[in-house]
Amino acid sequence: MKAITFFEFDAVFPGEKNSRTSNVKFLVNKIVECLKENSYEIVDQDLWKDCGWYITVMSNNQYGIYIAKYFDNEPWQLTLSLVNHYGFLARLFGKRNDGVTEEAKTITNLLFKIIKDTNLASNIEITHANHTKISVNDPKSLKWD
Repeated sequence: MKAITFFEFDAVFPGEKNSRTSNVKFLVNKIVECLKENSYEIVDQDLWKDCGWYITVMSNNQYGIYIAKYFDNEPWQLTLSLVNHYGFLARLFGKRNDGVTEEAKTITNLLFKIIKDTNLASNIEITHANHTKISVNDPKSLKWD
């Protein structure tokens, strides 16, 4: 799993107190709804390591979206990663991943919009493919190269 975009944010979701996995389901539902509206296929979604959720989404490539909060005093974490990257043999014979695709940038923008639009998240920071952590108001301002 190679992370393309990594979000950290503070949020309090509606639901049971001290139940991170059920509370984040609110955000998962928003993400799934938005991705479907934007013609992405949801391949799978479920609990992830008893502390969050994952969503597998497909378009031209397959991506994993992982949402978790490991400890109460830490921020929520959301990671977008490319799932079907080339393996060792394919790379040996010349296949290469093209880095961050326009599709990944589009999904990043959608995820940011969803997190922002819930009005439940604050202190949003993004670390993306070039390993720069910044606080942003709009991910379109990220430098991807």
